[in-house]
Amino acid sequence: DEFTKVDHDYTVKLAKICREQGVEHFTLCSSSMANENSRIFYLKIKGKVENEIKSMQFPRYSIFRPGMLTCKRQESRPLESIANSMLKIISPVLPWSLSVPTKSVAKAMVINACRKPSEVPIVEHISHKLIINLAKEY
Repeated sequence: DEFTKVDHDYTVKLAKICREQGVEHFTLCSSSMANENSRIFYLKIKGKVENEIKSMQFPRYSIFRPGMLTCKRQESRPLESIANSMLKIISPVLPWSLSVPTKSVAKAMVINACRKPSEVPIVEHISHKLIINLAKEY
C-alpha cells in the first residue's frame, strides 16, 4: 500500500497538478521493463504510472527507464545491498548492463530537459543505455 501511495498516487497527482498549471514538459523516472500488464508488482505499478501520465497529453513527456538505481541509502535494504555489491564488479566492464548511479540519471534528466522541444519526440522513452550516454555529456 505504501509503495503504491508513493510511486503511483503521489506521482500521478503531481503530474495532474503540473498539467493543470500548464507545464509543457513532464519527466518521469520509471524502470526498465515497466509494463502495466507485468506479473511483477513493481513493474506493473511503474507501467501503470507511465500510461496514466501519457494519457494527460503533455506537450512533451520524457520517460526515463533505468535499470537498478545505485546510491548510498540510510535505511537498510539487504537484498539491494547484495545486488549492488555484485553490480559494482560487473558495471565497470559492462556499464550499460544492469545498474546506474542515481547521479547519472539526474544528469541525463537535466541534459534532456535543456534540449529544444523540436529536437525530441513528444513522448520519448529513454533507455538505460541512453541514460548512461547522456550522463557522459554532462
